[in-house]
Amino acid sequence: MGQPRAEVDGPESVGGAEAFLPVQAFLSLYLVLLAFFIVLASVSQPEASRAVKVIASVRASFPSDLPLGSPTGETTSLFVEAERALPDRVGRLVEADLPVAPPRRDPSTGQIAAETPVEAMFEGASLSRPGQAFLRRTATFLASPPEGTRLAVIALVPDGDALSAERAVRIARTLIDDGAPADAVTVGVERNPERAVRFFFALKPARAP
Repeated sequence: MGQPRAEVDGPESVGGAEAFLPVQAFLSLYLVLLAFFIVLASVSQPEASRAVKVIASVRASFPSDLPLGSPTGETTSLFVEAERALPDRVGRLVEADLPVAPPRRDPSTGQIAAETPVEAMFEGASLSRPGQAFLRRTATFLASPPEGTRLAVIALVPDGDALSAERAVRIARTLIDDGAPADAVTVGVERNPERAVRFFFALKPARAP
């Protein structure tokens, strides 16, 4: 007669269970880590401003025409989409009234820069007709930002004569009088040998209520 089945199968069964223990421990650890990251993702709140800075930095380091994936979160996604469309919107805004070079993005700040000759923007200390039309459109632009965002502009007038400060003040007053939020407008005077008025448009996350 052969050996009892328990004596034959016993050692192999015990050995199989012992061999499975490391795999079981690894799977358990994996499931714990997976649960941890799911909980972490569910309680996290993406910050749009940081996301945009990271995306701008990656774009500057690795130029590409391929779209860069946006962070999760509906508000952040809306912000990123608005940020992508900003150069085109600023280009159409500025080029409609003034002779300008194509607006360009500053990769370090994400701002859209545009400039126009002083002579196109002003007649002495007064705004030219194209300058007035541009500021009127800009005020409307600043007053109606995309959902979940706010817009801001910095205007820098070249320093070179006694009219520089007055021109800067006139830009600010015109924008605000035409409906732009006061906290969205910043003006100043700078040394600029090219004698150009420079505008920097920025998109920011909407303030929490």
